[in-house]
Amino acid sequence: MENKRYPNQHVWEWLVNNHPNLANRDLLSVLLGIRNACLVSEKDFLLLNEWDETKRILRVLAVSDERRFKEGKPPSYVVTQKGLSIQEYILKIEDDVHIIKQENWGKNIGTLLGFPLKEVDDFSSNQIKERVCIHYHGYFSFACEFSRMDEALAYLREMSPVNQDMPGYRPLIITTMYKTLKNGRPSVDEVDFRPEVIKAMTWEEIQYWCQVVKDMREKKGSVV
Repeated sequence: MENKRYPNQHVWEWLVNNHPNLANRDLLSVLLGIRNACLVSEKDFLLLNEWDETKRILRVLAVSDERRFKEGKPPSYVVTQKGLSIQEYILKIEDDVHIIKQENWGKNIGTLLGFPLKEVDDFSSNQIKERVCIHYHGYFSFACEFSRMDEALAYLREMSPVNQDMPGYRPLIITTMYKTLKNGRPSVDEVDFRPEVIKAMTWEEIQYWCQVVKDMREKKGSVV
């Protein structure tokens, strides 16, 4: 049986074949409708706006908030599917820059990009303490408070459903980090957990296994 084709999958394949440097997972998640928007660099903004193949499907918008705009700071660039309205987020458009309504830049960008609302609130205020990172089936990643992991995953299952036959699909992975030294400098490494495993653990147990992995990796010849 032939694999199912998803809307805009041909645009992704065109990017992979013609401009692989632009074919990242964030953009794929927008093309497939898994999330409403993603951020791109100014260089990618200019390139995406050059090609008919992407302009038919995607909009790339310059966005800022009033404070940043008045201070002359460069805008960020957001990619959405062409039919998506972001009017609820916009106060006005000035010099082709879409000015976000609310003051909290991080919170509003995070909401527009489709991250769980509570995690957006805490990430923008640096309040995530017991931090894990949810790698959502290979399409995008975000920081999450460990105690709200189930809540965040339930939100994503409702708002950003995925299927195993989607292009780029990967198993869900949850990671957390531990501090280490590399070449004498502070650094961090990640430990991967399967969702069903990490859900059955306490934060103290997670930290214990991070330490085990750290110790094993620091042994000469370790492949952990």
